[in-house]
Amino acid sequence: MKTNGFYSIGQRGFTLVEIIITLVLSAILGTILVQLGGTALTKSSSTVLNARDEVAGQAVMEEIVADYVKKINADPDTALALIENRINNGEYGTGTHVAVEEPQYVDFDAAGNIITNPSESDYMKVTVNSGGHTLTTIFAKTRTASDPKEKF
Repeated sequence: MKTNGFYSIGQRGFTLVEIIITLVLSAILGTILVQLGGTALTKSSSTVLNARDEVAGQAVMEEIVADYVKKINADPDTALALIENRINNGEYGTGTHVAVEEPQYVDFDAAGNIITNPSESDYMKVTVNSGGHTLTTIFAKTRTASDPKEKF
């Protein structure tokens, strides 16, 4: 076998230096990937918590809407007042981290802007807050007792 001073010509395989360099580079890349993966995993729970908060808020708003539809079908003249009383008594969102704001009676001017707390109004604004998410619905007293029943 011929040699060129350092290596035997025709020798196959890796040298110890090549193996050490490969291991060091693999360790550095592995460390970087673990750091990135760890950060992604620790932040993944915030997405789940955001979804949980949003769903909890939607559930409370759906409960309010269902009660409103039931009450507006039974007695359109008192439906808004009954929903307002239930909200003010804290009957929605109990046992959860959902906050239902005090309802506001609102009206609209000719340009469509909201006027808060008018002297008389057939519109009530209800806002539900849950984990940074806000849902707002405006309930209206637009029915009479002779109107067909609404479905939810």
